Amino acid sequence: MTLFHGFSDASERAFGACVYICSGNANDKLHSQLLCSKSRESPVKQVSIPRLELCGAQLLARLIKKVLPILCVPIGSVHLWTDSRLVLIWLQDIPTRWNTYVANGM
Repeated sequence: MTLFHGFSDASERAFGACVYICSGNANDKLHSQLLCSKSRESPVKQVSIPRLELCGAQLLARLIKKVLPILCVPIGSVHLWTDSRLVLIWLQDIPTRWNTYVANGM
């Protein structure tokens, strides 16, 4: 069984995402390896850190959506991680509740 873990993060200068693939051998020993990553520079116009964190989470979602269908391995589970509590709140609620920027980012 193959597990996928994706991480996203952001700063004032850039945001990015990476995906790790984790697989086990016959002795149940796990091995993880970086599968792919992507990064973007922050816009020239000043954008808040929570909005950049949302951009990082969106980048991760797009990256995993593109990568998983290409791989020819059985997918056990997929876990996507962000360290932004606000982004998690935004993602768990109805998009129409938020302003246009946040709603369109989902």
